[in-house]
Amino acid sequence: MLSQLETIELENQFYARNDEGQNNHVEIGGKLGEGHYSISYSAAVNGENRIIRFFKGIGDGKELSNIATERNNLGELERVGVNAKLLAAGKQLRHIEYVGPQKNGQLVSWESNPIIYDGKSLIAYQICSRIDDRSADQLREERNDPVFVQAFGKDVGRTLAILHDSAQEASFPFYRTLEELDNYDHAYWLAKGARTVTAASAEAFVSRKAHAELAALLAEQTLPLWDSSQDHWQPIHGDLGLGNIITSGSRVTGIVDWDKARIGFKDSDFRGITDIPGALDAAADAYEITMRELTGHDVKVDRALACKVALSIHLFNANDAKNLPTQGGGVLNREAAEQLIAANIVLRQLANYDSSYEAFRPAFEDQAGVALEAYPGAHLTLR
Repeated sequence: MLSQLETIELENQFYARNDEGQNNHVEIGGKLGEGHYSISYSAAVNGENRIIRFFKGIGDGKELSNIATERNNLGELERVGVNAKLLAAGKQLRHIEYVGPQKNGQLVSWESNPIIYDGKSLIAYQICSRIDDRSADQLREERNDPVFVQAFGKDVGRTLAILHDSAQEASFPFYRTLEELDNYDHAYWLAKGARTVTAASAEAFVSRKAHAELAALLAEQTLPLWDSSQDHWQPIHGDLGLGNIITSGSRVTGIVDWDKARIGFKDSDFRGITDIPGALDAAADAYEITMRELTGHDVKVDRALACKVALSIHLFNANDAKNLPTQGGGVLNREAAEQLIAANIVLRQLANYDSSYEAFRPAFEDQAGVALEAYPGAHLTLR
């Protein structure tokens, strides 16, 4: 394991000690991407290609717990043979090799003595194996190609079938209530989002009335599932947005970011591909066929539920305080614009499965139009 670094201003090359007192030479390369909570760079550890992911410590204080949980979840997937089955299908999981900083063998935080790199204050890191393909959120013009979308959707469905079938014995976290659940399931995001949009300013750049009513309907239909039978719950990835699906062309080559893996609804793992029109049906059809081949049983995907999970996330993110324009009308920022466009894409599909959502389409089509005027092409950069 890598131990705490002996520097404050982190250089692009440094030595970190492991538990045996050995030095590991780490060289940080080019930036690969940045999310709300973390930044990823290419890296070489003792000359071998890796990825280093720094955590910025600007979230809810659970970063260290999430890092440890992800490593445990990946260990479980290895233990029950998921990685071997995925590798046999030409796919892989990204493995975490080192986490840090550590003290006495335990992961600790740099918060009390911040490490600065690339102008960002950091609290912890992971060093991971490298998958040299691109994430599906980088797909651009391919989203407009029906042949590509069908092929991509089918491979997502086959990948999820292999994952869900082979992970049945994995011991993942189980969160029964919203209090236990916190940020580990999108049903909680939905409830949180309903509160957010209801409280949003009526003077904001886009109308919030439709948002509040839609959030209330989503909560009404989805949250009671937590009180229903859990016989159909199973180990799932739990955060399978497009950014966590690694692709080469239309083929899925890897699945990353396992900190929110848990026992839950299989259908929520389909939420990411709802951002690409046509991909959900292709994925669900392929999933059902593959599960029948693997298990001998008919396993159906609740496509409406997948859309509802995705829609709740987009609704919450579009109304996040940092994305709301100023009162009296302001400039719509790009994050909010992307989320409004995505909400419209998902809502259009959901209305085909559940007609009770048809009434919301005009308002969201108008808002997506406003977003596209402000940011042409934003529909090709959805995350």
